[in-house]
Amino acid sequence: MPKATTMMPRWLLASTVAAALVVGAGATSYWIFFSGIRYRMPKRCEVRLAARLANEERIKHDAHDGLRIGATQENVISFFSANHLSISLVRVDGGQEAEGTISTSGDYECHPVTGCGSDSSIFQVRVKLDEAGTVISAPVFSDGYQDCL
Repeated sequence: MPKATTMMPRWLLASTVAAALVVGAGATSYWIFFSGIRYRMPKRCEVRLAARLANEERIKHDAHDGLRIGATQENVISFFSANHLSISLVRVDGGQEAEGTISTSGDYECHPVTGCGSDSSIFQVRVKLDEAGTVISAPVFSDGYQDCL
């Protein structure tokens, strides 16, 4: 006498296979990311990154002297222009905030982080000014990549 067999419905089989593939792909990319395998940037990308970081460090160092508390708005504007930072003045809480920005555009071969399209970055320096345009706070720095997920 033949044995009775049960068959899995096709939709259940298809969804099980699809789920296994998704989990497997996720586990593979997780393994690649956390296993220590690193992407090696081309030399020209390393040189450009080192130059950008050195410029940012120089600006940070110089800002502590050029943007010290008590400096005038004219001093702030001349510091930003001397360091090729685009400037914007914004009214904030009864005073102003001066913000200088440098944006760099990159290419897709030099992306430093998984999830970033290119190495386009932004670097900002901000100081608070009172109503008279005098610096009333130490400079604040921020940087990051512009097109990361």
